[in-house]
Amino acid sequence: MTPGLKLGDMMAFGDPPAKMWKALAVIAADLHPTFKAMPNLKPDISRESCVLCSLTVRDFLHRIGFKTAFVAPVVVIVRAVEHGKELHSAGIGVPGTPTRARRWNGHLVVIVPDLENYLIDTTLYQINRPQWRDLPGMLATPLDRTCGKPGKIWGLDVLGGMFMTDAARPSYEFIITWLANPSNAAWKNGPDASRNLRRAAVNRLVHEFGPWRDK
Repeated sequence: MTPGLKLGDMMAFGDPPAKMWKALAVIAADLHPTFKAMPNLKPDISRESCVLCSLTVRDFLHRIGFKTAFVAPVVVIVRAVEHGKELHSAGIGVPGTPTRARRWNGHLVVIVPDLENYLIDTTLYQINRPQWRDLPGMLATPLDRTCGKPGKIWGLDVLGGMFMTDAARPSYEFIITWLANPSNAAWKNGPDASRNLRRAAVNRLVHEFGPWRDK
């Protein structure tokens, strides 16, 4: 995988246009702090709410001109391998996984199809483990099918994936894969999907982005 650019808690990959780089910088700097400052929300709850954050990012991208951006329910699979053996694996939204009461068993991300299917995942904090301590809380990357397993997993289409290595551990590899799960749409009925809950955050991101003139 090509080297990424670290933007606060976000690691961004690929070669999106300058306007998207600026948008990613705003998301990285202001998305979670904006929600954290809201007195009606539990501190840091946004780091766990993929629905709230993905809808906010989608609306923000629409407002600044990325009209094709959409939210997509997915399954996330993460694995760490060393010396050819799996150290650990975990997932978000894995079909059949028991969940706490009133919690949605799924994961929501933002995809911008006209930018190489650019994917923005803003709530990976919840899946950090000792076996991949360097996993950023947010990832932005073009969906590269060659880095994910082709075909299907659990009957779901592989959207794409990426891998990371560690220069200090030549045999270590971290792999993350996103699977499309379009039928898992119960998130639409949850409280975090309320437009009122994200309106102020969207406005804040748009304000921080400011005017843009294509050169």
